Amino acid sequence: MFKNFLLIIFVWIASWLFYEFIRHELKEPAPDYTYIDFSSLLAKDIEANGVKFKISKEFHSTYIVNSSSFTLHISPSEHLPFKKLGTGSSNSLRILVKAVNDEERMRSVYTLAKATDEKKESENRPYFVGYSGDFKMFNSDHSSPFTYYLKEDSNGYPIVITDPGDWSHGYRVYRRLNSNIEIDYVFTKAIDLSSWDLLDNYILQILDSLQQPYNKKIMAGTREQRASHI
Repeated sequence: MFKNFLLIIFVWIASWLFYEFIRHELKEPAPDYTYIDFSSLLAKDIEANGVKFKISKEFHSTYIVNSSSFTLHISPSEHLPFKKLGTGSSNSLRILVKAVNDEERMRSVYTLAKATDEKKESENRPYFVGYSGDFKMFNSDHSSPFTYYLKEDSNGYPIVITDPGDWSHGYRVYRRLNSNIEIDYVFTKAIDLSSWDLLDNYILQILDSLQQPYNKKIMAGTREQRASHI
């Protein structure tokens, strides 16, 4: 009786292990690319390819279908003088890419929209204090003081870099990629602001390489697979 019980248990365990092995072998491999299209979230007259991305898995991208943003991680390049980009234990830099329908809702636009040329005691606004290289500097006297750095890119779009204070290990950047896309990331203070343009160009080159024409055939196939599982 006991031997029969042990035999049943053995057969059950063996069957379960065989099932898990087959399930793992037949499991569909992770896709090599993530395809993201923000067109449906934005105005109809936008430049199509400016809001479409094809991202290889090496960037460890995170995207929820139909959301308005995604993240990716980039690593230092041998062509850059920086060995570390982000502020975490990893050397990589996490970038948030966000689709925005109204430019006035972009952090790079509204953060310093009400900044003043000089400090006004009666108004709690950022105020101009001078220059740091080609950046304009603004201070803020909130309960948590900030220093803001502002300049424009070659398209006339504002770039805002914020420094929350000496306690922080990083600068936060808000900058437009194009009319409908804004990026947001925190880079290590080991990279001096005078060298930030090198980092910025590196990031823009990567993002430009990801903005490939949308592969409609692959996406159509993906939709058909999803429909077959409903």
